[in-house]
Amino acid sequence: MIGKNSYIVPAKRVSMPSFFSFKRLGCCALFIALGVVSLRAQSPYNGIYIEKINLPQTFPDIEAQTPGASVYRVYVCVNDPFWELQAVFGYNAYPLTLNPEPGKRFFQAAFGGPTSLALNPAFYAFFPVLEFDSFMTIGRLNSTNNSLSVISNPLDPTLWFQNFENNGGGFDFSDPTGTSFYVAVNRSPPIPPGGFTDQNIPTPEYRILVAQLTTNGTFSGVFNFQFRRLNADYTTFVPVESLQISGIAINSTPGVMDEVCQTIFLPVGLLSFEAYPEIDHVALRWVTETEVNNDYFAIERSKDGIAFEEIARMDGAGTTSNQRVYYTIDPDPYQGVSYYRLRQTDFNGEFEYTDVIAVYFDGMKPEIALYPNPSVGDEVFVNGHTEELKRYRMFSSEGKLLLDKETNGEAFYGIEIEHLNLPAGMYYFEFITNDNRSLRQKLIVD
Repeated sequence: MIGKNSYIVPAKRVSMPSFFSFKRLGCCALFIALGVVSLRAQSPYNGIYIEKINLPQTFPDIEAQTPGASVYRVYVCVNDPFWELQAVFGYNAYPLTLNPEPGKRFFQAAFGGPTSLALNPAFYAFFPVLEFDSFMTIGRLNSTNNSLSVISNPLDPTLWFQNFENNGGGFDFSDPTGTSFYVAVNRSPPIPPGGFTDQNIPTPEYRILVAQLTTNGTFSGVFNFQFRRLNADYTTFVPVESLQISGIAINSTPGVMDEVCQTIFLPVGLLSFEAYPEIDHVALRWVTETEVNNDYFAIERSKDGIAFEEIARMDGAGTTSNQRVYYTIDPDPYQGVSYYRLRQTDFNGEFEYTDVIAVYFDGMKPEIALYPNPSVGDEVFVNGHTEELKRYRMFSSEGKLLLDKETNGEAFYGIEIEHLNLPAGMYYFEFITNDNRSLRQKLIVD
């Protein structure tokens, strides 16, 4: 079986009529109350899926707030594709809570917000840390095609921001008014999924994103969900069937997998899966320990970590107990962050996905190269037209400035770094050209 950092946590389930709670939130939630509420024998709820994503590079802003942080995406899972998630809510009878580990915090970007509505992807190129902000959502990672709405306590409109957004702390919506973030979609006449209409329906993996949390510790909380049944053409099922699932415990610690989120476990042992930027492409490498009836691997890429496309396919080894190394490239990665995963398919057609990994690609063809790389930490040589440079800087992996030198168009061939007494690790050079372009290179010191 492919090893994963993603897991499903067990949860407590309590059902109750939907109109009962949401009429406390005022007229803004009237869409919830339309039609007849029917509590079906079969619940749509099928577990909580926690996906862990390692940061593609070191960001000084993130390190300052949450050193060593990882990104966690929280999904609610359903048992078929025709349930839409209308709302995530909380009030005094059914609180909505989320808290970081004591002594830790959630990362909050300077230009982010408490929900995905605040994240404009046009700013990612200028503020890459925005993509890893902590926020609540329904189905969207940013403001694109996002019709999320929020109801909060009118007596305290900054409630979302006071602790979670401003301090990286938790929240507790347990007052009588409560809060809800919801998506209202008019599904008549029939409309196919796409754009705003597919925000709150399940992905092909039968799950819906409800939070992204970047933290250097664990977290825990309790969520409440409201679902609505759909027909096969994505119109609203008549009579209207709404169902609330309350008291769902979430945490970032693996739990007992007592509920399945459309995950099929196959007999392939994956030791590692890596992606790293090269000169003009992204290299992908993975290692299997064993394989049984493994037909092929499909490599899938995404801009947002949710919608994936297949970009390559490699034959598997069938059945083997020998360790195997696979390598391929993505010749056309996205500018900025690209997300990758493997879809491993057995000969009988069954498949599963690996964890998602992220890599940052700046798209610049290197006119400057460092060697030897890795280095022993004494001197590195520079290959390229150094006379076209006016400045270079060297940073530690934590973003600390180690060297800053102006060259003013004078050619040079080496950079002395022995006096820095560098410990083993990763370092970064930035070379500024005379026309103000930035060329970046990594240096590994052994």
